[in-house]
Amino acid sequence: METAGIITILYFFVVVYALGYSVTCWVRRADNPLERHIMTFAYGLAALPVLIILLNTLRIWLWWPVILALSLVVPAIRLVQGVRSGRLTRWLAEETTFTPRLRLSKESGSILVALSLSLVVFAVMHQGAFSYPYLEDDDPWEHAIATRYVQLTMSYSVDPAARQTYLEPYPPAFAAMNGILYQLGPELVWQLKFVNLVLVALAHLFFYFFARSLTGSRRYALFAAFALAVIPCFLSHFIWATSLAVCLFFPAFYALERARDKDADATRGWWLVAALTIAAVWVTQGSNAFILGFLIIIYYLVTAIVGRSIERKVLYAGILGLAVGLGIFWVPSVAKFGFETVKEGNSIGGKSFLHLAQEEAGGGLLYSWDDFIYAQPSSKMDNPTGVGSALFWLAAFSIALATIWGIVGWKRIPERRWMVIAILWTFFAFAGIHSNRLPVQLMPHRFWAILAIPLSLLAGVGFFFILDSVRTMPVPKQAKGLAAFCIGAIVVLGILGTSGYFKYKVQTSTWPPGVAWASYEEIPGYVWLESLPRDTTVLSLCSHGSHAIAYDKLSYPWVPEIKQFTRTSLDGNASSILAFLKRWQYEYAILDAGCVVRFGANRTNEMLQDMLASGSFVPVYPTAEGQPMATIVFRVT
Repeated sequence: METAGIITILYFFVVVYALGYSVTCWVRRADNPLERHIMTFAYGLAALPVLIILLNTLRIWLWWPVILALSLVVPAIRLVQGVRSGRLTRWLAEETTFTPRLRLSKESGSILVALSLSLVVFAVMHQGAFSYPYLEDDDPWEHAIATRYVQLTMSYSVDPAARQTYLEPYPPAFAAMNGILYQLGPELVWQLKFVNLVLVALAHLFFYFFARSLTGSRRYALFAAFALAVIPCFLSHFIWATSLAVCLFFPAFYALERARDKDADATRGWWLVAALTIAAVWVTQGSNAFILGFLIIIYYLVTAIVGRSIERKVLYAGILGLAVGLGIFWVPSVAKFGFETVKEGNSIGGKSFLHLAQEEAGGGLLYSWDDFIYAQPSSKMDNPTGVGSALFWLAAFSIALATIWGIVGWKRIPERRWMVIAILWTFFAFAGIHSNRLPVQLMPHRFWAILAIPLSLLAGVGFFFILDSVRTMPVPKQAKGLAAFCIGAIVVLGILGTSGYFKYKVQTSTWPPGVAWASYEEIPGYVWLESLPRDTTVLSLCSHGSHAIAYDKLSYPWVPEIKQFTRTSLDGNASSILAFLKRWQYEYAILDAGCVVRFGANRTNEMLQDMLASGSFVPVYPTAEGQPMATIVFRVT
């Protein structure tokens, strides 16, 4: 890892933790230090998107020193207060006092197991993501453009005539966050992959704390964390805003649970933290914010009915989070671009009133039971499908068991509230996956990740029912323990074999670079661009500017004139191309297979000969015989 990458990672963790401390230092946080610090980081991750939107709205540069300085304001004030009052000295004395015995509590041990699971997920996906030197599919290349735009302009604001896919009116928090980090100088392909992997791993870690607070059970939460880590249909290493949006789901519900605590002092302020997190999802991705809204509604209704209370803090948090998200981004976007453009930019509209995707989002697929029960060794990159047979039937048994408990033991419903919530979430996600069969389609394919959440929560119900039943058998204690261990091991191995194995296969396979490439043989030529200095100006004459941008070169595809030129570049001659390149100060030009697709093989070959004959275009790639000719790089002289 290069020095710039290390600095970027350190900067990211310092800024996010400092922001998290800033927004949670005034509420009562968890007693366990591991939980306290990890969830502090979670709320910093929620504060950063909101801060980015507010700064841009106030026309303040999205520049890394500005973000760093603002994140350190509150910690610095608290530090000064601690020094003056003597609290800091007492705290340091306590923390540095030698203790001969270091005792690890059960809670801390469980957290370390959950952390280990998230690290395993990170390692597996890291292996897959970095097994090829390009960005997969098409969306990540668009994120490369948005990242580069924010890095250069220190803003996500764009001219309505020069809109980019993942800048306004699309919620720009994910792209803007990457743009700020890219200002520190890491390689863009590396950064997009690594940051995305960090978000996916954190989502698994945050899920444990959410499950622990919702279920009130350490063992249920740990098994749920294990199930989520191995279930194929949860987040993949595909680079998109969903990674950040879904990651923030769990801190949002964690804060809602904290806001419901019976101790008034413990709950004070947590509904505001929840509102901040909900608002962060709204400025990160519209579709998942919409889904989160439905999950919160189900959560609220069940909680209010079971508890026979209005649950004002939960209600206030949801309303305020929505209001803030709409107020700081969505309403201004409609005012700037118009409602129709905002709809188009966020894939809202289509066949019905709440249709949230065009045909390509769900592919028009109609899923069968086999798609749920059996995981496959190959699946969709953005959101894999399938649960795995062992985990599927365990979850189905758990749902049936929880339903029976609800009917027979209805008096104990309050303590089993989380089961009701999880079951209703399962039905909601199941309906979303099958929404191509319904009048209202809600991005069916993206509901697979949502389904993974309640299924993972519920799987432990059946698992521990079986183990507890074995432990109550009228046999010797040692025999019961051995039987419980063997049955538990069989279930876990079954889940690993029918879910975890297929998740590993999908996440470590080689993914294609996307349909924007005319040929796989183009890729080595663009990878070769890494040998040129960073920020060298390179124009792909017929292809998408993101390909050069992803390899740390400048191309400016957001400029309308440049974008239009690439559509008609070969209609002129070498002299007209040279004049355009000189005017925009491009140092290199690329003729690739995209030109053959757009202009035909004959016209592309004619232009190649014209450029070579002009003497102003010096070929620098391919550099040796035998290298593919699908990409030809010229130095402009």
